Amino acid sequence: MKSILYPESGPLSLESFYSVMGAPQRFSPDMMLKHEIQVKTITPADALTIGYQAVIEGATPGYAEEVGINPLTQTDPILSEFIPMWMEEEANHTRGLLKFLDCVIVEEVDGRQTPGLEFLDGLHQLKVVAAKENPRVNYNFDDTSKYLTSIKDFLSSSVLQTQTGQETMAAIHMTWGMANEWLTWAGYYALRKVADHPVLNKTLPLIQKDEKKHATVYGMQAEIRLQQHPSLRPLVRFLLKKYYSPVGVPVMPETYFGYVAKHLKTANAIGKLAIDEVADSKLIRLPGQKPVQEQAINRALNAYHAFAA
Repeated sequence: MKSILYPESGPLSLESFYSVMGAPQRFSPDMMLKHEIQVKTITPADALTIGYQAVIEGATPGYAEEVGINPLTQTDPILSEFIPMWMEEEANHTRGLLKFLDCVIVEEVDGRQTPGLEFLDGLHQLKVVAAKENPRVNYNFDDTSKYLTSIKDFLSSSVLQTQTGQETMAAIHMTWGMANEWLTWAGYYALRKVADHPVLNKTLPLIQKDEKKHATVYGMQAEIRLQQHPSLRPLVRFLLKKYYSPVGVPVMPETYFGYVAKHLKTANAIGKLAIDEVADSKLIRLPGQKPVQEQAINRALNAYHAFAA
């Protein structure tokens, strides 16, 4: 069976997965050197964006747990090797980003210079930064969005007792994972453009290589399952349309993602890359699937603008 998504890989096989997974891990938190980081300050919006990325990179065990409850993916020989590697690399990304924030200085809007982690103060500073744009805002980030219903609520544990249910969960998890990894890749690209920090310019491309590798494995897995089971295509498409939310939501509030997306979308003009288009361009190449990123990102942007209105 030939891959439509990754034609250069040749026929889909165990060997093709291992060739993707075998790419060396090049990023290390040790690359984040304090004396290099402190040659340039970053903006509050950059700090908030990096903080958001660090949190969602550290939330990967939750996704791995969801994948692991499915007997089908639990026993898959490729995923059983890939998931631990993926978790280790994502944890390294978190460590690296937090180390950067621990060393970097944030140039605040009033001219004060504050260490990155001190500025973030538990990632609640979005209220302060955004409120300076509009002091009338009354932020309440404890609210959960009506859009953030988990797919697990739709596919109950009883569904996982059937072969069809297991196949559906496997297909949706792999498709969802691919969409998130490509969105993360695009987010790092945009962050490099807006921050233009020498250390990020050196290290984020290496993190992006990891994200591309992860997206490739998830994408190939999704493609295999959707090719083998055409009846799953409309159901997966429906679940994505109904439940998909951008990477990091609901681990972080949708309004926070909206703020980050607003900041990163300024990179479109700089880098000629729309972060939603990257993931959607891959998604629509999967059998029977349609774009979801633009809709999800616009919803988050609207949520943020509603708070700031």
